[in-house]
Amino acid sequence: MEKKKIAVISPNITNLGGISRCVIVLIEHLNKKGIVPDYYGIHSDKEEIQRLFNRKIDYNFKRIFWPRKAVLYSSWMKNLQLAFKEYDYVFDFTNTLPISLNKGNYFSYILYPEFLTSRGKYSRGFWRFYYLPHQIASKLNRGLFKTLNINMACVSKKTSDLIYIYSGKRLPVLYPPANLNDFRNNVKKKRGVISVGGLTHEKNQEEQIEIAKHFPELPFSICGNSKRNPPYFKGLKEKSSNIKNVRLCPDLPFKELKEKLKHSEVFLNSG
Repeated sequence: MEKKKIAVISPNITNLGGISRCVIVLIEHLNKKGIVPDYYGIHSDKEEIQRLFNRKIDYNFKRIFWPRKAVLYSSWMKNLQLAFKEYDYVFDFTNTLPISLNKGNYFSYILYPEFLTSRGKYSRGFWRFYYLPHQIASKLNRGLFKTLNINMACVSKKTSDLIYIYSGKRLPVLYPPANLNDFRNNVKKKRGVISVGGLTHEKNQEEQIEIAKHFPELPFSICGNSKRNPPYFKGLKEKSSNIKNVRLCPDLPFKELKEKLKHSEVFLNSG
């Protein structure tokens, strides 16, 4: 039996995050089936993946030009580079729709529907002009989205609700993989608050620091990927430098992060 030719698309899987974990688990299971997929992303570091997630995976790396300073538009580049490729199955973990459908099966896993609407910061000041071409394309894509015959799922009920509001189409929710037994209340909790998420405007850790000011008796651990937005992370360090109960914990290996989560009393999400 001929092995399936499979492509997996995601900007970056060498940073901790829900989507990275989804992609790594997918590739791991494909490897168990004897399939080595083509992975399309901005860079590849299998040793770093093993360090962070304690998982060894195999893939053929296909670099996509993904300009870091134009994040909103960058994932459209995948459409240009895959336009003439043929795969039996494509797993797409970006937030943009395919311009041309692959002849095989196509699965799109959506974190946020950037092809339908904008995030809050893009409606203010300079961002309004930066976002305008994308906004026009998004409105055109709403019609395309309703007619696309591809398999789609999203990462949360909130995203599913948002897509339904804008398009009238309800997508199923497929949560990122997690072993709940790792987080059962069978260990002694430490007094304090933890948050986990990319250190970016969208996750809004600045608000978490403001919350921490009102609870000086509680330690706050703010964990996440600092590489997605270095200027924002720099601002967080400056903002929290004089707040004794706030500790920034960037780029922790998954094993260490899991231990912190297991022993934390409260999980805070302000995204």
